[in-house]
Amino acid sequence: MRKGEMRGRRVSGMKKSKV
Repeated sequence: MRKGEMRGRRVSGMKKSKV
């Protein structure tokens, strides 16, 4: 999962904690 890919997705909240 790339940082730019997750930002374009709607997981801007749960994935943010992973980064």
